[in-house]
Amino acid sequence: SKFGNHSDYILEYLQYLINLNDEANARALFEKSILNLPPDEAIEIWKSFLDYLFKFGDQASVKQMIQRFR
Repeated sequence: SKFGNHSDYILEYLQYLINLNDEANARALFEKSILNLPPDEAIEIWKSFLDYLFKFGDQASVKQMIQRFR
């Protein structure tokens, strides 16, 4: 996609989806973007999605995501 490698754009779009409470598309965007970005560029996306899970996710999802992050 045109903006698929731009972490700032992805982060803003992720926040937009989260604000819409569109978890399915937010999760899909997160999963796709972390695979396509270098780790140093994906860190803010990880942080944003983890923050979302800490606020609204269940304990199992949070634990699994923290393990992936490490």
